[in-house]
Amino acid sequence: MKMSAPLWKQPSLECFMSQYDSKQRKLVNLLTTTPPEKDIVPVTLKQIRAVEALVGDMPNFKEPIMAIADALLESYVAKGCVEFPNILVIGPPGIGKTKLALILADVLQINCVNVQGGVLDNNQSLAGSDLRYSNGAPGIFSKAIIESPQFAQLCSIDEIDKIGTSGQDLILPAWLALLEKITAKSFRDNFFDVNFDTTGFSFIATANYIEQIPPELLSRFIVFYVDTPDKGQMVAVIKNIYAQLNLTRPYLSPKVSKAVSDKCALMVPRQVEGVLKAAIAKALRRSLDGKSASNLQNLRKSSVKIQLDDIQLKTLVCRRVMGFINSN
Repeated sequence: MKMSAPLWKQPSLECFMSQYDSKQRKLVNLLTTTPPEKDIVPVTLKQIRAVEALVGDMPNFKEPIMAIADALLESYVAKGCVEFPNILVIGPPGIGKTKLALILADVLQINCVNVQGGVLDNNQSLAGSDLRYSNGAPGIFSKAIIESPQFAQLCSIDEIDKIGTSGQDLILPAWLALLEKITAKSFRDNFFDVNFDTTGFSFIATANYIEQIPPELLSRFIVFYVDTPDKGQMVAVIKNIYAQLNLTRPYLSPKVSKAVSDKCALMVPRQVEGVLKAAIAKALRRSLDGKSASNLQNLRKSSVKIQLDDIQLKTLVCRRVMGFINSN
């Protein structure tokens, strides 16, 4: 079967490709391939059900989770790959906004690129820098495309409210291009000096406050306000966090007591995991009761139980209502 000529040999690229070595040429060719030449894995009903099930673990995120599940259902009907609209989650610190993107990537079995909005200070991190400079390097998205076999990927943008502030004006146009499907189809990497398709990326952004987000950036997202979990929701959150810890600690009791759960419910989700880990360490010491650490291997399954006194905080952070309202 006759193969088409590599894209780097096309006249539009030939003039500058002569300065690249064979490895760089291979990378450029991969960057400029059309979507069908990447692995387009159709979304499955099993994945959609798994996304919907996340509501049980993160009940305060029900609205954004179900919006993503609905979009995935449309992709499933169209036999398309993982794809959903740009999602922006606004809410107080510590409630699990960033964790949502990481869990989704795991459930959907796609690569997740995490970007800190408050760290990037120019568009070189996104769009690469000229290879003629000593510090020239490809951008975040070209590297992700090279390293992932799948066309569909997820990008998590933390603290998007810090993009475009503190002298970061140069990076805003790059974000605007990435977040719009028409311009994302031909996003330019300055290191390779070629345009490539980034429409395989779905974006989940987070912010504590909406007021500082530039209007032109905000307009590219569907916005969801998520509050700190109430006491009832925290029960589900704590149950899920403890279950995850239990996976690698078979000596733990399968459940925590209601008293322990109620005390943990006074915290925000981000604190719970660290406090539970510290409590597990105390429970282990108590189980050893002065014996040799080698006895840890002989602990019976489900024999170690966290007690109320094991849950300790230097500063107890109570939940407070932020006053957010349903966006629908």
